[in-house]
Amino acid sequence: MKAPAALHKTRILVYHSISSSNTHYVSKPLYMTGPAEFEEQMRYLKDNYAVIGLDEVVRGIREGKSPGRDRAAVTFDDGHADSYSAAIPVLKRYAIPATFFITTGFIGTPGYLTWDELRRMSGEGFGCGCHTVSHRRLTPLAEGEIYDEVSASKAVLEKELSAGIPYFSYPYGELSPGVISAVKRASFEAAFSTVDAPCGPGSDLFAIPRKEVLRQPFHNFTAWLRL
Repeated sequence: MKAPAALHKTRILVYHSISSSNTHYVSKPLYMTGPAEFEEQMRYLKDNYAVIGLDEVVRGIREGKSPGRDRAAVTFDDGHADSYSAAIPVLKRYAIPATFFITTGFIGTPGYLTWDELRRMSGEGFGCGCHTVSHRRLTPLAEGEIYDEVSASKAVLEKELSAGIPYFSYPYGELSPGVISAVKRASFEAAFSTVDAPCGPGSDLFAIPRKEVLRQPFHNFTAWLRL
């Protein structure tokens, strides 16, 4: 029997590095997903979920509609170089849309995406979002500093990519009323946290939950995804 539409959920995944040897995560290896593991996970998503982009996620929240089947969306935080070299080929192979939240101060530095790579990704239909300029924790900062981190990253991405940047993700998933106010003032349409939960019609557009993918055996991944 088909489950009622209200039981279906949308799960937004957030990855960091698609690598087994990213030097940025020597002390935090769980934030690395190996390329073979990533491909297995994307194949599973394609076979078992309606994989959608963030525009459709945000539209569903605004319209207050429950999805007709389980859905998933794929995002990446920080802007590591392996997003281009390891993730993009797999995403293209399985026709999976994705959005990459970029820390603009890291662009072009060792281990991170270059402007040329970002332009190619954008030109191929992949989304880019903001993840501040410097990846500082926003909640302890003064109001002006928060706004500068949020708005400057948006301005430079829009200028360099010649495209609107409607979405923001909070560094470390940390947010507060002051941080949300700055994000709204910078004219973002929605923002994403790392609260481990599905999202749906009742989700807050400026605190949309995402499930942070940590390295784990495949059978654990599939069970965790259903939570």
